[in-house]
Order: sequence, then C-alpha cells, then structure tokens
Amino acid sequence: MNNAYFKYVFKYIIIGNPSVGKSCILNQFLNNKFSEEYEITVGVEFGAKTIELDGGEKVKLQIWDTVS
Repeated sequence: MNNAYFKYVFKYIIIGNPSVGKSCILNQFLNNKFSEEYEITVGVEFGAKTIELDGGEKVKLQIWDTVS
C-alpha cells in the first residue's frame, strides 16, 4: 500500500496513569506485537499507520502515547 495519499488523518491521544498499558496498545496496533516487558515512557511516544478501508479509501492514524 502506498502511504503517499490518504483521504483523512485521525489523531488519537492515549492519556492515562503510568504502567497501565498505553504503550502496549500503541505497539500492538503499529507492530502487531505484544510484550509483557516494557520501558517507562518519558514524555511522548508517537506512531503513525496508514490503513485501507473496505471501500478502498486510505486513512492515516496518528497515535500519541503520553503520561498524564
């Protein structure tokens, strides 16, 4: 899939207490991997992924992982 064009951009911010699984959600979505071990997020982590919907439209999702 070519990531050069997308119809929409959605920004999703994950906010919550430390050590509750926010980074695990980000890693699972971006890399399709789950790890029981983790490193504490300092500041903000960011990830983006372009997906294609059933109708063929491309949507870019930007996910921000932050500590409240």
